[in-house]
Amino acid sequence: MPAISMFYGIIIRMQSEKGGKHNIPHLHAVYDEHEVVMDFTGKILEGSFPSKQLTLLTAWTALHEEVKIMLRPTAISVTVQKDYTLKVIFDNGETKIFDVKPYIKGSWYSQLKNFSYFSLAKADGFTVIWPDGQDICPDELYYNSMPI
Repeated sequence: MPAISMFYGIIIRMQSEKGGKHNIPHLHAVYDEHEVVMDFTGKILEGSFPSKQLTLLTAWTALHEEVKIMLRPTAISVTVQKDYTLKVIFDNGETKIFDVKPYIKGSWYSQLKNFSYFSLAKADGFTVIWPDGQDICPDELYYNSMPI
């Protein structure tokens, strides 16, 4: 688990836990023999921290909003729809519809015009992929999908 910040003896780490026990964006922090798992609202999911260090950690999360962006939800399930859209379930529990039609152009993505091939889409725990390597940028998949 890589360290993303260290200050005043506090070490903050993040890791991907697809299907893990916390299954929401969170961080792990260590201070001496104390360890805490905390979401980005400041809620402690597991462990404990001394009061002063917890205050510093909470302030750090408020100052580092960009960390949340790195934790964009990822695709855990996909269902192909007949209109060349994908019903995608993300690891944060959201279900959205992504329209693939604008992406089906050029030699690489033109294979997706064949609905039998398009139907082979699967979620890999990160994004949506097809057997010959076509995929959708994870950011586009999440941010350009419509909630249902």
